[in-house]
Amino acid sequence: MQEKKQRVGLARFEQVFCPTTLKKRSSAVFWAAAFGGLTLLGSLLMGTLLGWTQNPGWPLAPLALAGAALWPLLVQEVLRAAVYLPLRRFGPWKAGAAAALLLAAAQCLPGLAAAHLRPQREYLGDMVKIGVPVALQDGFIQVSFLAITVFANLRGLNDAAAVGIVEKIIGILFLVPSTMLSTVSALAAQNIGAGKPQRAREVMRDAIFITAGVGLVLAGATQFCAVGLVGLFTESDTVALMGSQYLRSYVWDCLLAGIHFCISGYFCACGVSGYSFAHNAISTLCARLPLSWLASRNFPGTLFPMGCAAPVGSLVSVLVCGVLLRILAKKQAAEGSKAA
Repeated sequence: MQEKKQRVGLARFEQVFCPTTLKKRSSAVFWAAAFGGLTLLGSLLMGTLLGWTQNPGWPLAPLALAGAALWPLLVQEVLRAAVYLPLRRFGPWKAGAAAALLLAAAQCLPGLAAAHLRPQREYLGDMVKIGVPVALQDGFIQVSFLAITVFANLRGLNDAAAVGIVEKIIGILFLVPSTMLSTVSALAAQNIGAGKPQRAREVMRDAIFITAGVGLVLAGATQFCAVGLVGLFTESDTVALMGSQYLRSYVWDCLLAGIHFCISGYFCACGVSGYSFAHNAISTLCARLPLSWLASRNFPGTLFPMGCAAPVGSLVSVLVCGVLLRILAKKQAAEGSKAA
């Protein structure tokens, strides 16, 4: 019975996705992509333009502020009409072909039954075991950033503006470490599932070298252009100077955080995401937050010491990760000996 369902599903798949059918429906897929892409791009561009026009010195600033929520919606509707008009001469079949493809693909799934959609405790348990520590870790990091922002706000307007600008710049520079975390997690999990744990460790090692190298280059280059980077976002020389002090010390976190980000990805791949939460919690509570608070209170004339709290916290995370890697290696060796 199961084989019969699979043959029926395969026949439906071939009927829907045969070359002749795909040729007829390719234009519909194109129009569907254009429909969604143009409307999304238009709303994003409008949001960017509104960000520029909300500058108090812009002549149309009052109009932009009043229509901040209305203008992107109007742009989406205009683009939606502009994309839909060419579809009218093809008839309704063209407009609904993309949805028909999705429905046909769903019908091609062989043997799909209601039992397949029921939650299964053993799989949900594994998902919760891995996902909950990661979610708590992200929430913990956001709370720590919020606390640091509060410390900066207590120092005054210029310091608060400088810290806010630097946080956005750091967010851009952290794209490489954040991407490597996901990359290591995916590739290492694939190799562990294939029974090649040594290759998974090599993935982590190579990612650490790449991320640390990129972080070293970015941190070194930032030392020479910190004032210019912050100055792109403010016209105040005081804010640019204070932000450059904060950025010159904070940017070294790109190097150190890249290391423990890759290790965290490896922990998630091994199914011990609790290790990742543990080292982040230790570094935040023992280094990042206390040092930020002490620096904000004892060095009122400069933001450089306050920026050092993040790299020191990441250094603590790297040290804790080294200990956790040894514990994990012993655990894996013990499990391997039992399996043998």
